[in-house]
Amino acid sequence: MACLALFSGVVCSCSDDDDDQGGGGASASVSINGQNVNFSYAYCAVASDGECEIMFTNFKMTGGNVPQRYSMLMISVPAQNGQVPAGTFNNTEYDVTLLVNSDWETENYDYYLEGAYRQGGSLIISKDGGAYTITLSDLRLEGERGGEGGEPVSVATSFSYMGALQKIDIDIN
Repeated sequence: MACLALFSGVVCSCSDDDDDQGGGGASASVSINGQNVNFSYAYCAVASDGECEIMFTNFKMTGGNVPQRYSMLMISVPAQNGQVPAGTFNNTEYDVTLLVNSDWETENYDYYLEGAYRQGGSLIISKDGGAYTITLSDLRLEGERGGEGGEPVSVATSFSYMGALQKIDIDIN
């Protein structure tokens, strides 16, 4: 449940700069077994150890108010010169975690999926001015549905996003 631990740190230690684009108005979604999961916010954070976290959520992370139920997709990839990297990354160069309809208090969820077992999937990140294009293709996520200890599940999906990323400060380590 590393995603939940990281998430709790994110909510408590985000910067209060909400003027950057990307914090709202983002539009991205992923389909999991016919369930469409929508994200309205896009964020990025680069840790001092060079790890970059790109996060898509259905709520504003910088406001301090966490909804009872939330969804989040996180992509971990090595940063380039302290910035969100650009390029094509093979399936050993990044990690993906997807948490769908999680209950903040009980830690129950519809899906908790990780991309540690994907085959052939690639991550492509490009930047044009202040806008990013982020594409995950041929992605196989494995995990569980119905809460911790729930039914094992394996899902094939893809993800695409075009827009800004709001930079936030978090302790990723």
